[in-house]
Amino acid sequence: MAYLRHLLIVCLLSSSGWTSGQDNALLWRISGGGLERPSFLYGTIHIICPDDLKLPDSLPSAFRQTDRLLLEIDMDEPGMMMKTMRLSMQTRVPLKSLFTPDAYAKVDRFLKDSVGMGVAMFNRMRPFTLLSALYSRMPRCSKSVSVEDKLMALARKLRKDVEGLETIEEQFDLFDRIPDSAQARMILDLIDQFPEQQEAFVAMVDAYRREDLSALASMMNASPDLVGFEELLLSGRNRKWLPAMQEVMKRGSALFAVGAGHLSGDEGLLTLLRKAGFTVQPLR
Repeated sequence: MAYLRHLLIVCLLSSSGWTSGQDNALLWRISGGGLERPSFLYGTIHIICPDDLKLPDSLPSAFRQTDRLLLEIDMDEPGMMMKTMRLSMQTRVPLKSLFTPDAYAKVDRFLKDSVGMGVAMFNRMRPFTLLSALYSRMPRCSKSVSVEDKLMALARKLRKDVEGLETIEEQFDLFDRIPDSAQARMILDLIDQFPEQQEAFVAMVDAYRREDLSALASMMNASPDLVGFEELLLSGRNRKWLPAMQEVMKRGSALFAVGAGHLSGDEGLLTLLRKAGFTVQPLR
C-alpha cells in the first residue's frame, strides 16, 4: 500500500478548523443516538518510524468490544496489491511530459539518491505514485510502519472482520481530480524543500505522539499543498463517510480508524457525529 501512503501529508494533518484542547485525543468512544452498543473512532498515522509508534493503552480493550474494523479502505481485500499496481499505472500522459528537461533531470537525480531508482521507472504511472515514493523517504529510519498495519495484525489476532469506508478505486479517483500539473508542482516543491519538509514531519510525528490535534491542525493550516483541495480530500470524504459509519453502527459495534486529520474541525468527524446526535468522548 506504499502507493497511497502520501495521503498522510494531505489527510493526516488536514483539518477544517481549529481544535480545542479538550478534544486532543486520538481514540474516541461513540455512544447514544440509538446505538445498542458503543463504537470507537481512532485517528491513525499512515507512515511513522517503529520507535515512534505506540498505540494508546485503551485501544486493545476498546477493539475487543467491537465486531469489526473499518479502515479508509479494506486492506484485507483479496488481490488488493495487484489492483493497486494496476490502478497506479498512468493512463493520461507520460510523466516526462509534465516537466521541463531540467526539472525532469532534477527529479531523476533526487530519486536515484534517495530512493535508489530513476524516474524512468515511474514514467507510465500516475504522478502521485512518484509523490508517494518521495514521501516514503520522509521518516528518518530505514523501514517505516503504519498504524493500519498494526491494527490489521490485531484484527487477525482477535478474529475481527475488516471492511473499508471507501474503495481503492475511489481513493485513486480523488487524485485523478487533481490536475497533473498541480501534482508535478507538488513533486518539485517537495524535492526543493526536502530538508524543511523532513523537519516538519518530525514535528508532526511529535504532535501525533502527544495526541495533540490542535498542533496538527495548526501545522496543516499553513500547508500550501492542501489549498484548493480541502473539500475533495477531506471535508467531502468526511460527509460521505458519516452515513456509512451510521449504517455500520446499526449492525453492531465497530472500530473506525482513519487519518487523524479527519477527526477535528467544523467538518471533522467528531463534529459531524455530534451533530448527528451521538455522544463522542475521548479515551486515553
